Amino acid sequence: PDLSRLVEGCQLQDLARLYRLLQEVAALPLLSKAWSRVIGELGIKLMAGSDSPEESKDVVPALVNLHSKSQQVVESAFQNDSNFGIALKDGFEQCLNAGAQNKTAKLLARHFDALLRGDLASVPSLDSTQPPSSAASLVFSPPARGIEEEQPSGEGIEDRIKQLMQIFRHLAAKDAFEAFF
Repeated sequence: PDLSRLVEGCQLQDLARLYRLLQEVAALPLLSKAWSRVIGELGIKLMAGSDSPEESKDVVPALVNLHSKSQQVVESAFQNDSNFGIALKDGFEQCLNAGAQNKTAKLLARHFDALLRGDLASVPSLDSTQPPSSAASLVFSPPARGIEEEQPSGEGIEDRIKQLMQIFRHLAAKDAFEAFF
């Protein structure tokens, strides 16, 4: 199977096996480039789903989920190889800064604003603490929200902000974010 299916299916064992095999033949740079490309393509797919206002609410949590699970892949399947961490960064920068640069900044600013105002009805959960399993997939849609969501504690908001900052780091249009925020 191609790399994108392994990544989307979160096939950690298969990805680790691929890493080890390519490591033996000194072909890790090829895998690193492909990893960056796949992350960029997945992120671009997510960003393409942000055209309508209703769909745009789910884009930022999906990006956080993509980043979190991709980081888990780097740590477990790719043995925390720094080249794959850099490829992850490059892939994210590619998808977040492709197309209309202000689009991502605007979505992120709206999400931050809603979170800080306590408007949980418009902020999907950023639950990325679930470890990936063979059944888990990187179909990076946000987890379903409960009907009765509790107001997050100070620590809960802080954890969400930390997750959002992981996305903000890759954003080229930080000045646009500031203008929207």
